[in-house]
Amino acid sequence: MPSIAPKTASLAAPNPAPRPLTRRPTKPSPFQSLARLLAASDRAGWAASDRVAGVRWRHSGPVECQDVDSPPQRRFVREGTGLLAGLGPALLPTWDEAQGVGTRTANEGECSIALYGDAETVHEAVLVKYHPTDDVGGVLRRQLSTDAAAESLADAVDDIHIIRFRDGGVAYVAVEHVEGGRSGPGFTAFVVTREHPRSRDAR
Repeated sequence: MPSIAPKTASLAAPNPAPRPLTRRPTKPSPFQSLARLLAASDRAGWAASDRVAGVRWRHSGPVECQDVDSPPQRRFVREGTGLLAGLGPALLPTWDEAQGVGTRTANEGECSIALYGDAETVHEAVLVKYHPTDDVGGVLRRQLSTDAAAESLADAVDDIHIIRFRDGGVAYVAVEHVEGGRSGPGFTAFVVTREHPRSRDAR
């Protein structure tokens, strides 16, 4: 799985006491909508991302990645922000040229979202939660309505989960925890794909 390193990683805030998680969402969260998009039997074109509720896209469509070494399935990207469901207030990082690194109280579920793919098809979604989490299973369950379920496939090497939809659709979630070092506790990234991450990496 490629390393995830958003620009906000070095601005992570101190980790406050854990907040209680609320019940499952009454409507699909952006996470579930993106997992559903990738779990569909027909490969999702970029136009399908326009219908994902709860995402504030920065671009009207995919743009070509500036990294010329990106593999074909990550040659195009569409970026935005969203809110993971079922999380409460926490200290999140801020940056000001005059004041430097600071913190603000906001919803712990705030995250950046990036879709990657080739010119025609979306191949993966990366959601970076600015506030790290130890309860990955709990966070995933609270993103899903009753027509989907999360199951851990984690082992000593990889933290991988599978999302199963009632209609038979399947998506995979690889979880990466990145330490923040002296700047804070780091962040948690959720990489959602239609294929098992090991199968993709073996190509």
